[in-house]
Amino acid sequence: MSTLCQTSGLDIKLILSLASGVSLHGQPLGIQRQPPAPFMIYSELEPIAGHDILSCEGEENQDIMSSATELLTEWPRLAVISVILLSIFRFIIYPVFLSPLSKVPPAHPLAPITGAWIKWHRWHGTSYETIQAAFERCGPYIRLGPAEIATNCKEGFDSAYGIGKRNFGKASVYNYFVNFRTRALFTALEAKQHSHIRGRMAAVLTRAYVQSSPHTRAIFKAVLLERLIPLLGQASQTGSGSVNILPLFYSYSIDFMSAFVFGLPGGHRLLEDTEDREKWLTLYYTVFMSNAPALLGEFKWITRALTAFKIRLLPKDLAKLRQHSEDWTSQNVRLAEHRLQSHYAPGEPWAPGDLPVLYSALRSSIAREAGVEETFTPSDGQFRELASECLDQIGPTADVNAMVLTHLLYQLSRHPAHQDELHRELLSIASPFHLDLDQTPSLHELPPARDLQRLPFLNAIIQEGLRLRNTPPGMDPRVTPKHRLSDVGPYKNLPPGIRVGAYVHLIHRSSEYFDDPLVWDPYRWLTKDCQDQSTGRKRRVLLAFSGGSRTCIGQHLAVELIRNAVAAVYTNYRTTLFDESQYPGDRGFLSGDLKKDKLWIQFKRRG
Repeated sequence: MSTLCQTSGLDIKLILSLASGVSLHGQPLGIQRQPPAPFMIYSELEPIAGHDILSCEGEENQDIMSSATELLTEWPRLAVISVILLSIFRFIIYPVFLSPLSKVPPAHPLAPITGAWIKWHRWHGTSYETIQAAFERCGPYIRLGPAEIATNCKEGFDSAYGIGKRNFGKASVYNYFVNFRTRALFTALEAKQHSHIRGRMAAVLTRAYVQSSPHTRAIFKAVLLERLIPLLGQASQTGSGSVNILPLFYSYSIDFMSAFVFGLPGGHRLLEDTEDREKWLTLYYTVFMSNAPALLGEFKWITRALTAFKIRLLPKDLAKLRQHSEDWTSQNVRLAEHRLQSHYAPGEPWAPGDLPVLYSALRSSIAREAGVEETFTPSDGQFRELASECLDQIGPTADVNAMVLTHLLYQLSRHPAHQDELHRELLSIASPFHLDLDQTPSLHELPPARDLQRLPFLNAIIQEGLRLRNTPPGMDPRVTPKHRLSDVGPYKNLPPGIRVGAYVHLIHRSSEYFDDPLVWDPYRWLTKDCQDQSTGRKRRVLLAFSGGSRTCIGQHLAVELIRNAVAAVYTNYRTTLFDESQYPGDRGFLSGDLKKDKLWIQFKRRG
């Protein structure tokens, strides 16, 4: 340190006055001003200083401590500012400008920042109309939230619902449909698990098996010819000649699927037992078609929290009804297992229709996986797997088949010329579906399945019915997979965890793929050319059973259910609308509540 730094304030003033020739009081000293040599000044100052060498260092330390104190005082404010800036970047700047989704047109100004707006619409049941309007404004891809997009084009659909890397996993909303605390085919989220379960029963759900199996044919004969058609015949002989067909078609589908799973001895008989019919149709509506799947799928925690405070949002007795369906399934799984073991021991043949087809296929696959085919008895975990899959195949499938059939009869009843053409075609096969009401129903026979399959107008009607069905639209949400980037249409390198949805309902009604898309026109499926000659664009897209690796495994069974019912009805009857006041038709969607949804069709026997 310089000795100059050791001087006091008075010493410095004295030195300056001497150097300038001015007294401390501002008076001239009369001394000639000569600049002294620097070393002389410092040597002369040394005796004057006489101060502790640590005084300047103490001031520096005091300054440092003061700065540190100020920094500590300002730290909370700096932390808050940092958090605010980081939050602005993370939740506004990044999702709006830098995210891989930033180029997707937002369906709402808030969509890049929050999904609260679309959740609000889902809560109030207006999401479909809102998303439809957004597609009309923004095009085939829209952004619904910071990590959610939707599409209504085939290219976008194939990106998420395709095969291989394009087969995205299902979203967690499907957890609602899990039965017995065990995932089944419908509730398998990951592709690998889905593929494994699918392989267990694929053999008995092929078109070849469904059309040729004596057990499947016997079930069709029992449910269609011995139960459904006689009820329609009885209705035709009443004063009005009409009947509400919705509950009948629901019952037809449930009776058939339960018999296919457990055999005719273990299946439902809702077409014959009206009391049981009402009970089970109420159960299926409450569990699968009410607001329960949406509330517990999309808003699980808030719904449960409000329920804990006695605010009821869910249907009454939901838990009780779900438990009842599981109890019924458990009982029938045990009975099916007992019947299988009883037949295997002596090697007795099965009477047609008695074999629990689906249960047997599942059981055999699980036994092979366990390596104990000959001595297999299901463990508790295997029992839950069997029961979960059996219930899964019966419940959610009933509504789609019933609604499609109902809509087909609705449209054909509005188009008598189509009925006449269909009737002529049905009579052209070698063994038509002629039914004699005076004959015992069990003596009637089904036409060969392949004969019906070859009828072009019948199949065109079914395809158009599947396209324009008025089932409630759903997005079937998928999620981009973990550990890799994914593409959806033109949008590349989307990170894991992005929710992707597609409304097949809108794709089926798009002018991109169909001329006059809202017009019910089965003839569109009879033209050989399925390409637009001017653009080469593929047309007539049909995604009624989804697509890709997760195409509905029961599609061939569903088509046979519909095809046989339509053929049986229009070979023998002419239909007209009797009362459509409680049926939405083309104007809306069925709710699934059979107390609200009704369609009365008049049946007139053909000569």
